Amino acid sequence: MLSGTHTNPRRLIDGRNKAFLDIEGRPLVRHVVDALAASRHIAGCFVVGPEAALGEVLGGVPDVVLVPQEGKLLSNGWAAYRAIEAAYGDRPAADLKELPALVISCDLPLISPGAIDDFVERAAATDA
Repeated sequence: MLSGTHTNPRRLIDGRNKAFLDIEGRPLVRHVVDALAASRHIAGCFVVGPEAALGEVLGGVPDVVLVPQEGKLLSNGWAAYRAIEAAYGDRPAADLKELPALVISCDLPLISPGAIDDFVERAAATDA
C-alpha cells in the first residue's frame, strides 16, 4: 500500500499526510489496512510511507510490513515490490514471477474486504 509522504508540501492536507487524517476515530491508512487484513485473498500487507509515523498507527497489526518511502509514487511502488521479493525470497524464482501483488492507495476509507475480494477474484479470472 502506498501511504504518501511528509516531505512534499503540495501533497499535505493542513500540513499533514492524508494517511494519518482521522476518519471515525482511526487514521485513514488504518481503515485500508484493516480491510486488507479481513480479505480472504490478502496474505500480507506492505505499507510504504513515513516509517516512524506508520509504526505509531500500525504497530502490532499482524502481517503488516512497514517499508520506508523512497520518494515519489513510482519509487515507492518499486520499494514495496522489492520488500515483497525480500520477504518471499526463499521461494523459487519461478514462483516469485507468479506472485501476485495488489498495489493500493491509503486514501480509500470506504474500501471493504468484500470489494477487495471481488476485485482479486475478477482479476484472477481474467488472468487465467
